[in-house]
Amino acid sequence: MHKSIRKINFNRLMAPGPRSTLNPYRIPFGTSAFKTSRNFHNKLLKQLVFCVVLVLLVIMIKNINTPFTNRAEELIETSINQEFDIRNSFSTIIKYAQEIPKIPDRVVSVFQTNENNILEMNLIAPVYGEIVSNFGESYDPILNQNTFRRGIDILILDNETVKSIADGEIIEVGEGSALGKYIKVKHANELISIYGNFTAITVLKGQKVQQGQTIGEMHKKTKGEDSFLYFELWKQGEVVDPVGYIRFDKRIL
Repeated sequence: MHKSIRKINFNRLMAPGPRSTLNPYRIPFGTSAFKTSRNFHNKLLKQLVFCVVLVLLVIMIKNINTPFTNRAEELIETSINQEFDIRNSFSTIIKYAQEIPKIPDRVVSVFQTNENNILEMNLIAPVYGEIVSNFGESYDPILNQNTFRRGIDILILDNETVKSIADGEIIEVGEGSALGKYIKVKHANELISIYGNFTAITVLKGQKVQQGQTIGEMHKKTKGEDSFLYFELWKQGEVVDPVGYIRFDKRIL
């Protein structure tokens, strides 16, 4: 309050006189602080939405290995690890993402295809366990180069029996340095399954098997060592990712 104002004369305030020169649209005390707080929360909300969009972009581009997606992924990592301008970084990422033809359609198509394959084929997992080595390209630190895995490794935590994923015929039984004791089974619809690293095989070549029938055994190794079932899946002469056709998170009864 101004120092020259000591008392308020209410009679004078009520009496007619010249119009006040105070701006009737002057912002009351406290409104500025409220506006600042509202702006802060709006900015925070925008940053949260941006982070969600980044996560979705990462999920999409992780499934596609092209120079454009790799570059977009690098930009996202840089944006997360350093201070950045949200608008410019987001625009740059979108620019690279738009150069990838129909990313959303392709990504959605992959998930839909996998689900359709699982429902259509109605295959069961050969054994219950955690997948510790995935299908596809991976880096081999020993060879210091990229390699392509045609199958998956399933960790065996206890003594387990291995099941046939579907009705079929045993077309090959053998033992080698790469797969150890292995079995190859031919199924309908040009489908072939290959199982490796058996402790013991309980079927013979030419034998007919039913879905869920035991074809071999996997024993837990001594302390400090792990047992893995190797599994490959071929469809119409081409090797495919078993995860796209089988649910491995369901225990076989």
